[in-house]
Amino acid sequence: MKKKTESIILWLIIGGFIVPPILLGLLSLFPSLEGEKNLGKGLYLQMTDMSYPYYQLSYTGRLFGSNSGYGHRVIPHPPYDDSYICKSLSNKEWIILKGIKENNDDSWFLIQKDFNLANKDWEKENCDSIIQSYITSFDDSLAFIRALEEKGIDLRFSDE
Repeated sequence: MKKKTESIILWLIIGGFIVPPILLGLLSLFPSLEGEKNLGKGLYLQMTDMSYPYYQLSYTGRLFGSNSGYGHRVIPHPPYDDSYICKSLSNKEWIILKGIKENNDDSWFLIQKDFNLANKDWEKENCDSIIQSYITSFDDSLAFIRALEEKGIDLRFSDE
């Protein structure tokens, strides 16, 4: 009986103190379950304080895992844009986003992931302007689709 009790205690110690940190470490390699999505190049979709499923695009510089809610907001780009993101797709080179404005009009964004902000100070080197120069916005779905076709981008939303 004593050996059985000792083995149970040993399993509780292993299961309670060793396994959870390992699992948490593995989970940090994936996007958080709290409504954020890694789109690559340090860009993340984050849930907004508006009702689900609206997101904002933020830059954190982190390339893997969760950004823990930190970052510099890229879309909507205050004070110029009031679009919140409702759909996103990405590949190695591009991100496409569909947004909805406060007046309920749709908007679309095409982001080329060709920028390099490694080792740059966000505030001192105006990184926001660097990222914004790689974003093209559209108020017309046909113009957006035409731009995707002209650039040979194979990403499409199912309802476009």
